[in-house]
Amino acid sequence: MAVSQTAKQGATTINYPSAAFRATMKGSFTPSNQNPVIFSDEEFDDGNNYNPGSGHFIASEDGLYMFNVNFYMAIAELSSDTIFLRLNGKRKETYIFTSADFTDQGVVGTSRNSFAFSTLLRLRKKDFVNLEYATKWWRATVGLDQLPPIIMLFSGFKIRD
Repeated sequence: MAVSQTAKQGATTINYPSAAFRATMKGSFTPSNQNPVIFSDEEFDDGNNYNPGSGHFIASEDGLYMFNVNFYMAIAELSSDTIFLRLNGKRKETYIFTSADFTDQGVVGTSRNSFAFSTLLRLRKKDFVNLEYATKWWRATVGLDQLPPIIMLFSGFKIRD
């Protein structure tokens, strides 16, 4: 079981999360519908709850957790794709991003597009959370299975019991 750390600063007590992780992916990757995104780099994993081999965050105890996803893609055309947040293998939340969701950085001749989302989930011990990237647009429009260079960040932490 992960144990939260406590620190005192003057009269204030600060409770640190007992589980926190951040995983990143940089470069091209080939998404596979209904399969979890496997991140290439685990930056940290306090509590050892994130499994970089499966792409799963596994709750070591019941509680309220926050998950964050940041996505950046350098593409010549804007896309319309979907990221699913899955809980115990089932699609729990759906994020569809289209050209209207992207922030254009104003670089002539190319588009650099990004979006981010966060969500709260109440998890029970041994529940697992991961991401699935579905890219029907990319395959149908461009005819390639591999996405152009991207940066994707997936992080999460326990907020409270």
